[in-house]
Amino acid sequence: MDSKDLQNELIKAINTIISNEKLNKLPFDRTYLTRIINKTQTSSTSYKYTVIIEKDRYNIISTENYSIGNKVRVRIPRNNWNEIYIESKA
Repeated sequence: MDSKDLQNELIKAINTIISNEKLNKLPFDRTYLTRIINKTQTSSTSYKYTVIIEKDRYNIISTENYSIGNKVRVRIPRNNWNEIYIESKA
């Protein structure tokens, strides 16, 4: 077995051990650059924004006043999509 074959076998083994499914569950922060596509005022001081991340729509409540079309940074702390929030305007 030459070094190239050995390298390919190691890569296959690593991919078997750490699949994308497992990586998606690891508790690390994710940040996405996206655009606000919808805005609804929920109270006198908060708004519900809709953004698209990887072809899925997410609703996020915020007290910041953004406009439809604004680019924003969206954070998912510890890979917990239930805690999604708009971090800042991009």
